[in-house]
Amino acid sequence: MNGKAFLLLGMAAACGLTAMFGVRTVLDRKPTSTVPMSRVLVAVQEIKVEQTITDELVSIKEMPTESVPPGALTEAKQALGRWAMIRILPGDVILDGKLAQKGTPTGMIARISPGMRAFAIRVDEQSGVSGFILPDYRVDVLQPRPDQPNRADVILENVRVLASGQIIESPEERAIDANTVTLEVTPEQVLTLANAMQRGTLTLALRGLNDDHTIMPPPEPVLAAEEPEPAPEPEPAPEPEPILASAPAVPAEIAPPVERQAPRRLTVFMGGALHRMHEVGARPTRAEPAEVVVAAPDARRPFVLDGFGDLPPPPPPAADLPQ
Repeated sequence: MNGKAFLLLGMAAACGLTAMFGVRTVLDRKPTSTVPMSRVLVAVQEIKVEQTITDELVSIKEMPTESVPPGALTEAKQALGRWAMIRILPGDVILDGKLAQKGTPTGMIARISPGMRAFAIRVDEQSGVSGFILPDYRVDVLQPRPDQPNRADVILENVRVLASGQIIESPEERAIDANTVTLEVTPEQVLTLANAMQRGTLTLALRGLNDDHTIMPPPEPVLAAEEPEPAPEPEPAPEPEPILASAPAVPAEIAPPVERQAPRRLTVFMGGALHRMHEVGARPTRAEPAEVVVAAPDARRPFVLDGFGDLPPPPPPAADLPQ
């Protein structure tokens, strides 16, 4: 074995010793920083629904602060005397929302959320999904149409179940033979269910876990009714004018009928020829045309005015007068 081989073997041994020394140094080094821890209250054994919390059921445990859930209780006195609203398993952190407030009566009244109502629906083996509708499950409420066998109306969707029969917690056998199912609904939904029950029977459809899908459109918001505008005040009626007492009407004297005079004719002679003829008075009607007498040119007659009678004869000519 030459000197080169011994040199390589020495270098490998030195590297191994250096690595071993470094790992041992790291393992022996104490941590310079610690994870923040917090004290929480946990269940020592199973706590059933409506069971009152006692010292034997809980204990204090430390856990990383970042892992503490919101609402966790930190002291036993915060839970003593309160009863569990849901089932709590061993090792679970005691949350304030899982316990009822002190002085709250047990039963259904404590399970109803603020602002909600409990409404019971009668079911049978078919409409109650064979008894598998348990508390805290969610269902849809349907109503078959009697006039259309293949149609049904969706009354409500994704409704929480408060109780099945008189049981308000899920049993271990996972089936309940109950005649009624109590639902948690809003006051408006209470009216909807009451009206639907008058029209016919209701049936329930069980929803799957974490299934929040809805097929019905969301209800439209109810707008506040606008106040009607006040009607305009009627204009005052005009005062009636006073009726003056009038003197009794005096009948007018009936005038006698006017006698229509016959038309008068005026004939003018100038020399021995008829020069003009004038009609005086009203013109005769067409039915009775006025008769105009025209004298011969050689007839010399005195001036005659109809309507005034015969005039005296004219004086004799100058040749006939006595000398």
